[in-house]
Amino acid sequence: MLRAERPASLGGLHVSHEESAEILTALGCAVETLAGGDLSVEPPSWRGDIVGEADLVEEVLRVKGYDQIPAVPLERATPLSRPALTPAQRRAELVRRTLAARGLTEAVTFSFVAAREAELFGGAKRELRLVNPISADLDAMRPSLLPGLVAAARRNADRGEQVQHRGHLPRVSCRG
Repeated sequence: MLRAERPASLGGLHVSHEESAEILTALGCAVETLAGGDLSVEPPSWRGDIVGEADLVEEVLRVKGYDQIPAVPLERATPLSRPALTPAQRRAELVRRTLAARGLTEAVTFSFVAAREAELFGGAKRELRLVNPISADLDAMRPSLLPGLVAAARRNADRGEQVQHRGHLPRVSCRG
């Protein structure tokens, strides 16, 4: 069913119910005019994509011409537009850019590690073990960021990547 006012209210273009009926009939639809200008429409068997009123409006407007739809500016709640980023998002981006300008890089690592690696960093507690891990090598939640960072550094070194840094790196000792 295509209600008479729907091309205007849904599609933004007034199309008379007579013209809508002509367009839909030319597209192979069986159309019957009801009281008030509403149309009872049965799409042809080969048009399985027409399933509702919005599809009928789309077909009418497509044939009528999308260029006929008048441009209408959106209403604004205030004369000033709201900023795209929140203050917290702007601060986070400023920190990210500042750290990158000082030579630091962001590392994104898995939240899961091998239980044997988690043990080296004080993890592998029973409550951090996964019942259904995504991989046999990723069977525990990381106890801290360090296991993932160490694994990423190891993968980079295995690929021949050099660690670049400014100044001196602190000495770190690990007890195993």
